[in-house]
Amino acid sequence: MKKVFLLIGVFLLLFGLNAAAEEKWAAAKLFEYTCVEEKDDNDSMELFALSSNEIVARDLIAQGMRNHQTTINFSHCRIARDRIFFVVIAAYLENPELYYVHDEYKYHYITSGSSSYVFAVELTYLYTKEQVEVFDAVIEKEKQHVLSMMDSDMTDLEKVMLVHNYITVNHTYDYSYTIYNIYDFFTKRTGVCQAYALAMNYLLRAAGVECAHAYSYEMNHDWNLVKFDGNWYHVDATWNDSGDNCSYKYFLKSDDEFVTNLGHYAWDSEYEATSAWYDDYYFTNYKSPFLYMDGEWYVQKSGSLYKINNLKYGGSEKIFTPDASYKSNWYPTEDICFAVYKGSFIFNVQNEVFVVNLKDYAKPRKIAGVETAYHEVYNLYVNGDVLYYLSGSYAAEDMNSINLIGVVSPLWFEINDVSVSDGWVYLRYNYDQYYDGDWCIYVASYKDDTMIAIQALEKGKSAIAVPEADRYEAFIWEGCMPLSGSVSTE
Repeated sequence: MKKVFLLIGVFLLLFGLNAAAEEKWAAAKLFEYTCVEEKDDNDSMELFALSSNEIVARDLIAQGMRNHQTTINFSHCRIARDRIFFVVIAAYLENPELYYVHDEYKYHYITSGSSSYVFAVELTYLYTKEQVEVFDAVIEKEKQHVLSMMDSDMTDLEKVMLVHNYITVNHTYDYSYTIYNIYDFFTKRTGVCQAYALAMNYLLRAAGVECAHAYSYEMNHDWNLVKFDGNWYHVDATWNDSGDNCSYKYFLKSDDEFVTNLGHYAWDSEYEATSAWYDDYYFTNYKSPFLYMDGEWYVQKSGSLYKINNLKYGGSEKIFTPDASYKSNWYPTEDICFAVYKGSFIFNVQNEVFVVNLKDYAKPRKIAGVETAYHEVYNLYVNGDVLYYLSGSYAAEDMNSINLIGVVSPLWFEINDVSVSDGWVYLRYNYDQYYDGDWCIYVASYKDDTMIAIQALEKGKSAIAVPEADRYEAFIWEGCMPLSGSVSTE
């Protein structure tokens, strides 16, 4: 579920009118789609398809948004009043970099006889031009970070895989339904499906891959279509983001597959995805991210690391399996995860995290761990220079009660994710349980495996400023420890 980016409407434009014409203004909410009061079940795609005049108006509006114009005139386009919603939302969704446009707008229209035409829109902006320059630099840094992961000879398929994995592994769904644009998505590491789709569009276009935004009014849901090797394919990064990892169930699918087997319908797009090449492909059933390093692709399966022979055509060979040499009581588990960092692989074995170079498997080095008894690391990933990992607790007599958390949590508490951006740690958890219960959430900061600070998260908040550190851990404590703000442990 998601709230689509919205803009409310009202306007002013005088242009040569006959005596019978009547000027009016009106307000509209894109969130509520008030401009579409009645429609048939199969009308969604037709509603979003723009005419040539509407495309001209869309492009004029988008250009005006880039220039921070408050009034944008397109009188020569004669846009029907019941079409203005689709024109304005298209200008926004097809240009992810316009994150600074306010979610309200006004439009002005003229009624002459039985026809009403919109001639202008008035916009407001969330940030000044000077602020946008600062925020654009943040987004540019994120873009360059992703592009730096790509090799010059990468295929478009590989670029799509890499961007999809980066988004699903490093971001989580926003169950507060407040994050819709790419700036908030990249800085807070969370967002609704619109933010996922806008981010995919922004990064893939930057990588030179054709990408389009798909939206279903019926589903209230966004995703993307991507094009490579002459064909369009559907990619739903939101539904592929399982929270703890990424999957490929909704990755590179045809129109028929999306409708028949994957629960998507009535979407808007001018493109058709007719190729079924990837509908039933080898990576569809994987629930671990494909990893790219030094021109090769790898994936974790059944506790072992496999090298993919060819991303498009498949085939793989097992190259590494952690065993008892890493931990005497180690046993094979699906909870083992691999991540790539500076030419090495990071992986977990029960409650410890190791780094190992592919050229020297015999010399792993422990870099992190959960020392508390009956806890296991079961998910980890690297973003930039920060290692993230989740661990769960279980009772000795009940090996199946492993639960989600940064370090320690009861099963029902639902701390779902921890991320770090620009000196802030962001957490996603069940607000009601935290507010009503006798629990406190803490964030611990580590440098060189030494805790340098531990801070309590304020009730009702989802973010906390943290000191610069190598890694961070979030955990909860029943009864709350006697901390106030940041407490140094040095």
